[in-house]
Amino acid sequence: MSILNVCVIGHSYIRRLRDYCMQTETDNLNLDPKVFKIGENDICESTNSDKLARDIISVGQSLRDGVGVKLVIICQLFRRMQFASCQNFNVFVVQTNEHLKRFAEPLGGIYFWGHRGFWKDFHYLGPDGVHLLCTPAEDQPMRKFRRSIRNAVILHSKVLRPV
Repeated sequence: MSILNVCVIGHSYIRRLRDYCMQTETDNLNLDPKVFKIGENDICESTNSDKLARDIISVGQSLRDGVGVKLVIICQLFRRMQFASCQNFNVFVVQTNEHLKRFAEPLGGIYFWGHRGFWKDFHYLGPDGVHLLCTPAEDQPMRKFRRSIRNAVILHSKVLRPV
């Protein structure tokens, strides 16, 4: 079996995930999809969640159709603590996630991934109210995020390795 690589694209969550993986000597996920964790930093009071979701899907379609990427996984947007963003940020996140899920469903090779355990409350967020908690004493949220991305890749990798 040849070694495959994963490309995780996104904002500061992904930089923090990379730093965490380097600190814990976690190997690459060993698959060849493109995983997106994008969109939160585009949300403001005037956000059109339908358009934002379509724009994110469009990036995935460009990779699939223009570059030939066989598997694109678009991750759910995360909510933030109220003090950390615009007033209706979390409402826009919920709407955008619903649109992403609906828009990705009929597309071959493009999937929406909803992370489990990052929704009911904000205990997984660090003191800035935006990023996952990841300290030497408490790295469970980042471990959970890494596992979730790994699970998304494994579940949808049947596109890359048909049975």
